[in-house]
Amino acid sequence: MPIAFYCRARPQDCDAFPIFRKAHRVFLGYPLIPGDVDYDPRGLRACLVNPSTASDDEWSTALDRELSGNRRQFSRNRNFVRCVEEYRNDGAIVLIPQPKEGLVYLGRITGRFEIVDDPQWAACYLQLRAAKGLRAGEHDAEDRHVADVAQGWPIADGYHPVPLSRIPGWMRRTLTGRSSYGEFKHHHPLDDSITAYRRLDAILNGTNAPFDEWTLCLDDIKWRLVDAMTPNLFEHLVVSLLQLEHPEEAWLHTGGSGDGGIDGFGSDVSGRTVAVMQAKYVGDELHDFGEQSVEGPPIRRYWAEFLPGWRSHLPEGVELLDLAWVVAGVRRHWRFLPLALTLRVGESTPSP
Repeated sequence: MPIAFYCRARPQDCDAFPIFRKAHRVFLGYPLIPGDVDYDPRGLRACLVNPSTASDDEWSTALDRELSGNRRQFSRNRNFVRCVEEYRNDGAIVLIPQPKEGLVYLGRITGRFEIVDDPQWAACYLQLRAAKGLRAGEHDAEDRHVADVAQGWPIADGYHPVPLSRIPGWMRRTLTGRSSYGEFKHHHPLDDSITAYRRLDAILNGTNAPFDEWTLCLDDIKWRLVDAMTPNLFEHLVVSLLQLEHPEEAWLHTGGSGDGGIDGFGSDVSGRTVAVMQAKYVGDELHDFGEQSVEGPPIRRYWAEFLPGWRSHLPEGVELLDLAWVVAGVRRHWRFLPLALTLRVGESTPSP
């Protein structure tokens, strides 16, 4: 089973991707160094415990002697390395996000996981850290920076820059967390046979060209929306569509921390709230959304879900806005939606 994963390339708060590119490698941080071993950046194979080859007893003993308190992360590293190694011969692709450039970088893993002794890029990495105002002691017993760029996999022919827009939303949403690395486990929401690996492989092979033809076909719109959509974008799109469906009202997006479960609301000309909307990228159970807890005129309630999930029912009086509703709305209002222009939905380029 081919594997695709991402790595942020930021060991100990340093954007180290220049080192990844220079070395043609992908590195994993959190090297395991037992507490009773003298750290030597020029003899790292004797210092670090290799998560791909250490026996269970060796690994357990090293964890017991480790002093940093990162036991959970070390175990996660070992499980992840073993997973990649198990399927590496079937194919493995790593994605390095570089959002400031509007790019991601893709690379194919071609060799086994290894620890590099006295890496030739060590001085360059320490200089990079120092230039960013970060601690950069070569022999620092606490930080052990060189070890952060010593264990990992070789990349066949270097990294290939790919516009961020080429990475579908069902993969991009995996990149929003804090994990330093992780496997892409999602499949295409409309076709389980399209895995993250298959999509990235097609991009690297040049067989997944971006769409450039204009369309008003509902099926085309659906596929383009699914490839583009993220949870935050979905909230904004639904608010825009509700505004276009109800031009006499004023609709605002309210999603975020402390939103009380409401992602958008519409007001009449007097400012009175006449409708509220809750949006979920994948549908789940509603909690207290169908009941109006204050006295006053009833308000419309919308439950928007981009993809069906495990929701059992809708409370009485709540209107469902599903993928079909979104697709039809984008087709109906394409002239007024910036996203339609982005996805080339319409008859042709709209006049300014």
